[in-house]
Amino acid sequence: MSQSIEVLNLRTQRDFQYVQKMETQMKGLRSKFRQIEEDRKTLLTRHFQVRAQVNTRDE
Repeated sequence: MSQSIEVLNLRTQRDFQYVQKMETQMKGLRSKFRQIEEDRKTLLTRHFQVRAQVNTRDE
């Protein structure tokens, strides 16, 4: 009985380590996605500013 509990304990520890590792990776991905979204917003803002300047020159 104690041997099966020990095996179960080892599996639980490995599973917990896996979950912790995945959590760290997910946080990193979340951070990258946030940066991509911010970069996209910045590029869109610049695009529309340049477009507005070009349109005002043409008028």
